Amino acid sequence: MATAYKTPLPEKGVKLASADLDEMKKLARVAEDSFRAAEAIVGKALNRDAGRKGRDFRATFIRAEGSITIVLVDENGNCQGVYEDPPGICRPCGPGD
Repeated sequence: MATAYKTPLPEKGVKLASADLDEMKKLARVAEDSFRAAEAIVGKALNRDAGRKGRDFRATFIRAEGSITIVLVDENGNCQGVYEDPPGICRPCGPGD
C-alpha cells in the first residue's frame, strides 16, 4: 500500500545533518559487517566461496509476517544462497530469489 504524503518528496534527495550522517555511516559499517558474516555462514553451509573481505555483493533483507529472509547475490549478479527463518535454514537459490 502506497503512503500518501502531505508534502511532495524531494526528487534529488536530502542532505543529512552532520550528526545523522555520522550515525548512518556507523550503521552502514555495522550492516556491512553483519551481512558479510551472514554471507560467510550461508557460503559455508552451501559449500560456496563466500565472505571474502572487500568483495562486492548485494544482500537483500526481507522481514515479513514474523519471518526473515536474506538473499545473497555476488558481484556478478549470481544468487549465492538464501537464509530463511523460520525454519532457520540456508538453501540454494530458487526461482524468484
